[in-house]
Amino acid sequence: MVTSSTSRDTANTPTVVAADDEDDDRETASNTGSSFKLPQWAPAFCAAAAAGTLFGFDIGSTSAVVRFLGHPGAILADGAQLDPSQLGLVASFSLFGALISSAFALRFGDALGRKKEIQLSALAFTAGLSLEAIPGLTDSIPALLIARALVGVGIGFGMHVAPTYIAETAPTSRRGPLLSIKEAAIVGGILGGYFAGWGADAVFPDSSNLAWHATYAAGLLVSVPLLLCSQFLSESPRWLVLNAAKNGDQEKLDDARKSFQSDAEYNAVLDALATTENPASEKRLAGIDWSSPLPAQLGAGGQRALVMGLGLVLFQQVTGQPSVLYYANRIFEDCGYGFEAAVGLGVFKLAATLGAAVLVESVGRRALLLSGACGMTICLAALTSVFSTDVAFSQTGALLSIIGFVGFYQLGFGPCTWLVLSEVFPLHVRSAALGFASLLNFGSNLFVTAFFELERSAVGSGHLFAMLSVLGAMSVVFIAANITETKGLSLEEIQQKLTFRRRGV
Repeated sequence: MVTSSTSRDTANTPTVVAADDEDDDRETASNTGSSFKLPQWAPAFCAAAAAGTLFGFDIGSTSAVVRFLGHPGAILADGAQLDPSQLGLVASFSLFGALISSAFALRFGDALGRKKEIQLSALAFTAGLSLEAIPGLTDSIPALLIARALVGVGIGFGMHVAPTYIAETAPTSRRGPLLSIKEAAIVGGILGGYFAGWGADAVFPDSSNLAWHATYAAGLLVSVPLLLCSQFLSESPRWLVLNAAKNGDQEKLDDARKSFQSDAEYNAVLDALATTENPASEKRLAGIDWSSPLPAQLGAGGQRALVMGLGLVLFQQVTGQPSVLYYANRIFEDCGYGFEAAVGLGVFKLAATLGAAVLVESVGRRALLLSGACGMTICLAALTSVFSTDVAFSQTGALLSIIGFVGFYQLGFGPCTWLVLSEVFPLHVRSAALGFASLLNFGSNLFVTAFFELERSAVGSGHLFAMLSVLGAMSVVFIAANITETKGLSLEEIQQKLTFRRRGV
């Protein structure tokens, strides 16, 4: 068994020593005038944020592309027009690719490593966008769906590895803001997709076929540099320790030590990996036993993390963000607004997410999640009232409620869900747990999107928002009862806190 050079603490609650955050910036120019060098965490953050930008770009650009494809002769050789079910398939098919890559990452994420997973994400994005961008390659429904699935594979890998890669490389004091900014990059990508569609429409006003190809081509401006630069990324130091410890390779473990800011940080990671609530440390280092349930392998702290993480993912989806945005688009259209309203809402979402990035270390994850969920519930209740009353439909009231809902979502669930997910799981199961969370995220997203209109037709808008209000209230109760604050703690200290957590702590 591989051991650290530090002595073990014999107390019941081991003390994990976090690295000094100020050591993080030692890579920058020193006071003696040495040349500038990027902080160790910066390349990993930029790569993860670029993957998030591409995810957002796919959302924004596809909203424009679906509009282009709705024109006669946009894709089908006989000049026919795509029907709504075909357009819906084009819009949603990336989710199927994301489910496939999320399942692969669940099983093989730790074997790949963080760097290789970023590379696979960039490769899938570039391949899919290239197919979408070149006229003639995707001028049929089956070919376009293949391209959409490839982009989805990039989304699945990227959204699985991005929070882990940032969390494992960022210093404690910057982990929250950096992961929140990664979420802001997704919103920025959505805006980029909107502008790509607007620009393509301006350049090719008489050819919807060329316009939708050009819209997707803009994404290559991000995916190609990411693919090239990902070859020069450094691997996550924590993954290097995990990989070496699993294989019992002391030489690789010694090499991994050099990637850490300090020996104290390195030893804290190794101690946390080897310490378990039962003595079978070697079994733990061997990784996930896929023949037995994951919760049984986690211990008390890991099981609490699983409840926290999966609960947040589920409530993030079922509290109705896709449904509310659907109504936002309808109301914008009824008011005669299109592109301007979508961009305005996107800018508002970006500002709210950046506000969360500023507050996340001072206010904390738990407080932001509670505030966001409470605000969302109030806005959903207001929408219930708007759609249930007999008085004339109030566009202003609905619009204000929707804007409020979006703002509270971006303050809480938007940035904090994946931030908490990246922090709470022990190193030896982190990749598998986030893979399972990604599957739940994309699967529930697909379910909500697919059945929303059927449910609205069956029970009516007022009853639908009433049900969402109840789910919002349930999310407040869940957060208050289950979410442990993680601000200001290293990943190893969070693992320790969850292991010895008392209710209310």
